Amino acid sequence: MTIPCESNKLDYEVEIAVVIGKNGRRTPEEKAFEYIAGYPNYNNGWVRDWQQHTFQWGSVKNFERTGALGLGW
Repeated sequence: MTIPCESNKLDYEVEIAVVIGKNGRRTPEEKAFEYIAGYPNYNNGWVRDWQQHTFQWGSVKNFERTGALGLGW
């Protein structure tokens, strides 16, 4: 994870991601787990000091290289 030059502070939260392993559309609920390939850890970076520039939280969570996905599954 990299702190962007626009920021003096990078905050983070640990989440779990779901990796979908095959295509599906209108998949019945009882078959949903057949489409999951894994559950890696995801370290989601927030550029908190950038929040003062916008009302949209999406922009503070989408700076380049501010998320790290662990593939140890």
